Formats: sequence, structure tokens, C-alpha cells
Amino acid sequence: MSLHTVALHFRLLRQNDYAISQDVFRKFVSDRGEILIKECCTVHEDLKDILSLYEASHLAYEGEDILDKAKKHTTEYLDNVLLEMDSSDTYEDMKELIRHSLEIPLHRRMLMLEARWYIELCKKKEGTNLALLELAKLEFNMAQSVLQQDLKNTSWWWNNLGLAKELSFSRDRLVECFFWAVSLMFEPQFSSYRRGLTKVSSFITTIDDIYDIYGTMNELELFTDAVERWDINAIQSLPNYMKICFLALYNTINEMAYGFLRKHGYNIIPNLAKLEEIARGETTNSISCYMNDNGVSEEQARQHIECLIDEAWKKMNQELFLIAKDIVGSNAFVKSFLRSAINLARMAHCIYQSGDSHGTPNPESKKQVLALIVEPITG
Repeated sequence: MSLHTVALHFRLLRQNDYAISQDVFRKFVSDRGEILIKECCTVHEDLKDILSLYEASHLAYEGEDILDKAKKHTTEYLDNVLLEMDSSDTYEDMKELIRHSLEIPLHRRMLMLEARWYIELCKKKEGTNLALLELAKLEFNMAQSVLQQDLKNTSWWWNNLGLAKELSFSRDRLVECFFWAVSLMFEPQFSSYRRGLTKVSSFITTIDDIYDIYGTMNELELFTDAVERWDINAIQSLPNYMKICFLALYNTINEMAYGFLRKHGYNIIPNLAKLEEIARGETTNSISCYMNDNGVSEEQARQHIECLIDEAWKKMNQELFLIAKDIVGSNAFVKSFLRSAINLARMAHCIYQSGDSHGTPNPESKKQVLALIVEPITG
């Protein structure tokens, strides 16, 4: 089998929690441990091989030296090839694909947003199976229509709640909170999950602003005590704006818990209440902290943080497989929970790749929201 075929099979199997060893790539490794890559080659099929290996290498576990070397060599190779290709007008679709993958690999991207991007690429690509393309567009648009109804529902709730008006100092980030919820579980059947998570996330954002920019220390201590006790009588000692926030929070959480108790027979109030229990502190930047602590340049600090991120992904990849392997039968809830956990890490890449697009939405993040939720695929 070709390198592309082996890498594709490897990636698909690991993504779906099947055991497959890195040894399948051993025949593509030299005696010195280097990946066997043709030099100065820009042939389309060879680039597809290298790109497939690059993508597969991001599903590595800790200690998998073959995949570590594959990632290093394919990254360097694709960087160099892209520099050469940028000077020509050929292979435009391949250049776009390489540039996209080097920015964030497929395994770390928000799935539904990535599906939209790839569909748009296939519309311009020669040799695309048009029947499959039409099916993909139809599926995306149908899923998007469900998301639009979910957002409409939560927008009505948020506007009716009136917190954004009553607490004018806080950020109104309902759409961004919904975007987070979609990233964790985008499938149409999880509407109630997305709506509930959007409500919780909206309160977290509002309460975060109370702690960060508005409340006094005495007020914050009183508010924290009220939330920890989950006692409606505790609001008597709160200032008016905190009374409004606590009552809105109290009523919303209790309503959600009531619906969950009726449907599943489990009281989730303790779990939801623990989400306002937020340790406060000044916002810090990992790169600047590492620079200050170790006396290194920004580039060195950035490389160090990227290494930490890579190691964290290896641990997540392996833990996801080990937990999934231990699941008895086909426990749909546990599998969905595991997927949402890994999707949270993917969403972090999406949101913080170019700054904090939750705290300060930028043109790119607004474009993503439009592509995912508002604008259907046409043409």
C-alpha cells in the first residue's frame, strides 16, 4: 500500500478508537530513523502522501518515536514545499490544503467548521465526486437549520431574561457561547444539550465580568456565599444588580434541573451550581510568563508552549482510546461525553488561535459564526 493509504487508514482507525500500532509506518523509515521523503518534489500525488502522514502524526501517543519523527520531518518538508509552490500558479488547491493543515492539523480542528471549509474547497477542486458533494452540502445545510432554531430559542430566552440590559457593564456574548456549545456537540439530536450549555456559559461570562470589573470585594464575598449556599434568602444582603443576577441564575438552573430530573431521574443542581465557584485572579499569558521566568525570547517561549500543547494532545489521544476500550458495550452517553471533551480542546484552538475571540470578537471569528450558523452552502 502507498504511504497515503497507510496514513489514511491509521488516522481513521485511531480517530474511531481502534488499536493500530505506529509500526505500520516502519517501512517508510530509514535506518537513521528519518522518514523517507523524496527531495525537491512537488508532484501532486507525492504531496498527498506527505500531507496524509503529517495529519496521521497528530494522533500520536506519548513515546511513539516514529510518529514524532514523522511530524517533524513532514512539517519541515511541507513548509519548504509551500515556499517553492507560492512562487508558481500551479496546484492552487494543494497549496490551500497544505497552508490550512500547517496552521492547525485536521485532528485539532472544530469538526463542523472544518466540514464547511472542505466542502467549499471541493467545489473548486477538479475531479470531485459531484454526487457526494451535493450530499455533503445537503447534510450540512440540514444540520445548520437545526442550529439556527437552537440559537433562535436561546436568543428569545436571553432577551426575555434581560440581564444584558440590567447589567450593562457585562459582555453580551450569547452567540459566542452558543458557538462553544456547537463545537462540543454539533449533531442535530443534541439541541437540548446546546441550549442548556449556552445558558450556563452566558451566566459564566456575566458573572466573570461581575468579579473582574464591577463588584467590590465585600459584594463578591456575599455573592459567592449566596451561590455556595444556593439559598434564595441570601439575596437580602446583596446589592440590587447582584439580586437580579442571582435570581436569574437561580431560576434558570432550577428550571433546567427540574427538566433533567423528570427525564433522567437525577438531580444536577449541585453540579450546575459548582460552575459560579470560580477562582478569581488576574489574566495571565503563558508565553509572557515563560519569558519572564526563564529570560528567553518570545519565539523560544512560543516554541516551548507549542511543545506543551503537543504533549497534552498525545495524552488526550491515548486516554481517549483507553477509556473507550474499557466501555462495556456501546454506551452512547459515555462515548458522546468523550467526544465532547476532545471537541472542547479543538474549540480552544479555534477561539484562541488569533487572540481571544470570545472576549474580543474579531473579523475572523465573526466570519466563522456566519459560516457555521447563518449562511447555508450554495452553488
